[in-house]
Amino acid sequence: MNALERIDVRVVRVSSTQRVSLHTQTLEILELKHEGFDLFADKPVAEQLALATIFRDAFDVLCVVAWNGRPEEESVDVEFSAGQIAQLQARRRDLALTVTNRLDTIEEARFPAERPNLEAENVADRRAIGDLADVIAAYGRARSS
Repeated sequence: MNALERIDVRVVRVSSTQRVSLHTQTLEILELKHEGFDLFADKPVAEQLALATIFRDAFDVLCVVAWNGRPEEESVDVEFSAGQIAQLQARRRDLALTVTNRLDTIEEARFPAERPNLEAENVADRRAIGDLADVIAAYGRARSS
């Protein structure tokens, strides 16, 4: 196996609501990892490959869940690598911390008008946490391709 091969690729059926969460959270992964491209050429080849793999996997997911031209209400089959699942697990943990921290912010909100927006963000993040958990579990049950 060469360094460019994806490891432990499995196909997971993703629902329309999971597609929305995957789209949003995969974009977030790209946003969080983009700083790795600072002085990219100066990084060791192993680091370049690791970052390239994260981005390649993310774009592969985005092509299927968001950019495939299919109606958003359709379920789709998505290939996930072990590395992409690890990124989604990290996003799920980060979201859980964000939800917990936001609860304190909601309680301490100085202006009542802030609360509905903060609560709506928590609802959306909880939905994403559940969707990511379902995708991660389905990956665990799927067979390697």
